[in-house]
Amino acid sequence: MDLFIYLQVAPIEKIRFTHSIQNWVKKYYPNALCFDADNHSDDLVIGYGSEQIENAEEIVVLIESEPDQKLGGVITLVEKLIRKKKGPIIFFNGEHPMLEKVIRHTKGQLFSGLSEKEIIEQLK
Repeated sequence: MDLFIYLQVAPIEKIRFTHSIQNWVKKYYPNALCFDADNHSDDLVIGYGSEQIENAEEIVVLIESEPDQKLGGVITLVEKLIRKKKGPIIFFNGEHPMLEKVIRHTKGQLFSGLSEKEIIEQLK
């Protein structure tokens, strides 16, 4: 894994700035770059994420989403991910009909509704 991306689509007050899976990745994949963004991230953050996606070969993405939220810059990152020749591994938790429709087109693997333990098992 070259790049681990944690994306959130949620109200601003529910945004987390770290995730236990992200911490696990940092421990067990110390050379992997970790990047996180949310639907409230500014253009600078989204631009940086886009650049990292372009440069990475093996990408793992964790997306947590709540329904009825605007996607903001997250959609830009997701579209860039699904256009990669070697698709990423995507773990999707939550609900968001538009986002779910887009990520179904990934060339990589898509897992939905897995627990943290199940996600870590897939990453081992």
